[in-house]
Amino acid sequence: GLATEVWVCGLSGLTAVQMTKRLPSKRIRDCTDRIGKGIQQILLEDSSFDLALIMAGTNDMSTSTNAAAIATSVQSLHSACHELGVPTVMLSVPPNELLAQPPSAEEGKKLSEKQVKSARGRARYLDRWTNTNELLREWAHGAGRTDGVVLFVDVAALVPYSEPSPLWEEDGLHLSPEGSKRLGEGLAPLIAPLLSEGAAAAVVRGDRNATLRALAPMPELVVPPQPLSPACASGVVRRRVLAFGDSLTAGYNCYGHLFTPYAEGLVPALLPGIEAEVWLCGLSGMTAEDMANDLDKAEVSDCLDRTGKGLRRMVKDEGPFDLAVIMAGTNDLAEDPEPEDLLEHIVVMHKACHKAGVPTVALGVPPSRAASGELSLADPRKTVNKLLRAWSRGPDNAKARNGRPGIISFVDTDELMPYDRADGNWEADGLHFSRAGCLRFGERLF
Repeated sequence: GLATEVWVCGLSGLTAVQMTKRLPSKRIRDCTDRIGKGIQQILLEDSSFDLALIMAGTNDMSTSTNAAAIATSVQSLHSACHELGVPTVMLSVPPNELLAQPPSAEEGKKLSEKQVKSARGRARYLDRWTNTNELLREWAHGAGRTDGVVLFVDVAALVPYSEPSPLWEEDGLHLSPEGSKRLGEGLAPLIAPLLSEGAAAAVVRGDRNATLRALAPMPELVVPPQPLSPACASGVVRRRVLAFGDSLTAGYNCYGHLFTPYAEGLVPALLPGIEAEVWLCGLSGMTAEDMANDLDKAEVSDCLDRTGKGLRRMVKDEGPFDLAVIMAGTNDLAEDPEPEDLLEHIVVMHKACHKAGVPTVALGVPPSRAASGELSLADPRKTVNKLLRAWSRGPDNAKARNGRPGIISFVDTDELMPYDRADGNWEADGLHFSRAGCLRFGERLF
């Protein structure tokens, strides 16, 4: 047999979205007045866990949160474990009585107005539950497996919902003691091989002895995940790249508790032709004006108390660089700037690199939910991107086309990552990329 010690933290009433907001919390009171902790805090206090089983999302189903945002939140819980070197098992959102099939068209004719409204609500609930679990399954078998998800479990297959059933409470939502026992007994033969063979620990991407990225100073170095073999290394082009900007460069996600720089998607995408090391500094909350004013600072603190460096100081200390990729301006939009002024601040950063002998790539100010819907933000963003594109192609940068440092490319971030609240690339705030979105942005940048 296998002697196993299981620590449990079940936060009644909390949604997956709320759990991601409270990842590092040392004390969480749930709806039954029981006290628990955030999963990140649990793992920080005890690094001896071999595996984490996560089942969340049921309480999100009755909210207005869409399936993509729910799935992103559940994925973030797993990513928090992976960063600390703990592999995970993903349990699907369990079934319940609200998943009953909606009435047929013929049956619908016989329903009262109240019953019709209820049936429509159930239909929406069923769609959200189905879509969320499909997104979770797809991630667990794809990108999640690369990170450290070692198993996806369909809870409905182990404890199917039926009415009446001794496996379910009368509320049609919670498992009965017998149902909980059935779930545990069904999980045991699936999980035992992972624990006994040590297979789970072999695939996780993180390091349980590493400092949390959210606490680590910048600049940060991102290199290829594995050294190239001698055969692949022959003839490979090696490049050093600087990535500079705000929270979108830092890879802010999960409400600032996790960071996934787009460089993590870019570096592998460049292989095998180009072996790149990317030095990045993403200063959360800082405007392009702030960055232009802090060019030479040896230490800059952002709104999350992470420290980095000014752009010109970074070029001096960490250079030489073959290229600098600059993305800034998102935070300026909240201050209703004149587009020409915002352009000038961005230009100052590019010219600082050019003067130091480093050519640059200008990334347009990215889209967002606010910039897509509010004219006060949308118009200045579009205008500054139009101005930045024109400047990158203008006479000031003709030198770049003559082999001298200048802007070598303008990238339209609208084309690279259009805003879509349901595509899984965006956080619930509609401003930051999700972990998947950060990686996808880097891959597309290639």
